Amino acid sequence: MSHLDGRLPVRTPRVHAAGAYENGWRYVLMSRLPGEELVAAWPRIPRAGCRRVGWSRSRTS
Repeated sequence: MSHLDGRLPVRTPRVHAAGAYENGWRYVLMSRLPGEELVAAWPRIPRAGCRRVGWSRSRTS
């Protein structure tokens, strides 16, 4: 996400920290943006818009 910061016409979350735990699991701690979650908006997005995002509606079922 830090690579996108300021390069898109929409707001992107800020990365506060990223790294790996001792057990090898990786993590990213980032800010939240206001608005509606994609899972709630997805059913109202036209199929052409879904394809632009690169995600199939069947993946959310």
